[in-house]
Amino acid sequence: MDPIARPVSLTEMTTDRLRLAIVNGEFAFGEALSEGRLAQLLGVSKTPVREALANLRQEGMIDVQPQRGSFVFTPDEDALRSLIDYRTVIELGALDLALSVAPGPLAASLMAIAREMDHHAAADERVQYLERDGAFHEAIFDHCGNDYLQNAHARMAGQLGALRMKFGGEPEQMAKSLAEHKAIAKSVAEVAEGRTPNPTPRALLEDHIARKQGSYWNDLKALT
Repeated sequence: MDPIARPVSLTEMTTDRLRLAIVNGEFAFGEALSEGRLAQLLGVSKTPVREALANLRQEGMIDVQPQRGSFVFTPDEDALRSLIDYRTVIELGALDLALSVAPGPLAASLMAIAREMDHHAAADERVQYLERDGAFHEAIFDHCGNDYLQNAHARMAGQLGALRMKFGGEPEQMAKSLAEHKAIAKSVAEVAEGRTPNPTPRALLEDHIARKQGSYWNDLKALT
């Protein structure tokens, strides 16, 4: 007997749709979000919209201001520093675990996604490239075998996706990003093959995401 699939609730569908709209830039940073207008746009009542906004607030994507309403989060320097440091700590930890429990599957996933990124970059498909960029990092958490780290990543993934779409699509940045993702995937593959790569996957990933290094997250003032 097959298990009964749990239907996706209207609140979940509304949350996913609003999250995607923020990530893709349909709503700008700092834009006011009216429950009534969103309900009308999505063809639902205000209740799932209200619940969706509460969910997105927990993810840091919505800023609720008393007596004013709900607004798309606005990145500022302090918040970005905290987000980047948080990301660096949990993603490096997830990589360490993934390399210890599933190096082969991780390498296969990263190499496949890197090839997709290469294809989208060559075709100048910015949105698709940036979506696969996010999938590359999500794969590290998918293979780490730790639900807590996966949940921690899920809490910040929306903010990272919105920032990536906003600031990560310049041609020079995409070229740099692609080279770094390929290098990380290659280094992970070498670990999976029993070799000792130099530099290590951990060092390459830290160079790619930590604010003290040369990734585009480093220039925080340019993002604000």
